[in-house]
Amino acid sequence: FAQEKQEEGHHVLHLTLDDTAAFDDLDQVLQHYVREVGASKFEYQRPDEYRLLEQLTKLKLEGVVKRCVDTEHFLLPFAEIEQQFPQGKHVMMEHFYRRMRKRFDILMQDGKPVGEKWNYDANNRNKLKVKDIEQLPKPLMFSLNVDEIVERLMRHKISTIGSLNGDLLWPVNRAQSLSLLAHFC
Repeated sequence: FAQEKQEEGHHVLHLTLDDTAAFDDLDQVLQHYVREVGASKFEYQRPDEYRLLEQLTKLKLEGVVKRCVDTEHFLLPFAEIEQQFPQGKHVMMEHFYRRMRKRFDILMQDGKPVGEKWNYDANNRNKLKVKDIEQLPKPLMFSLNVDEIVERLMRHKISTIGSLNGDLLWPVNRAQSLSLLAHFC
């Protein structure tokens, strides 16, 4: 991704674990590079992960304006979530989903749900039959060599969930992701 953006003319600083090994934590890394480039402003996209959000919120950068911008990973802006889910009130997810489908015109036709039903939960409770499984198309998988990344994780003693091997089956760039989406649809 970094290389692709650089080729498009963007200025990108891509740091690996090797590049940041001399620092104790993310705060030190950010403080160092903000000073090195002489930044007067530090803006970041609101992280989806709570721990990182807390860390960036508490980050101290002397003489630097710090600003968090909302993410577009979700339909709703983060600030609106509390309006949709008031504290102390019981909210049924079914009603929330209906409101979002109407608001964003998702699977709606002439103001009504496509197929005249809001959900098909009852149908989804049925077990798959062997003949159904046999008819499923083969998934599109990639074979990407990530030995260098695995070696770096091992070298820096990074704990991971699951097992590591040098072959990644998932897409790693936009072109591969679009290919996977086309295969799925």
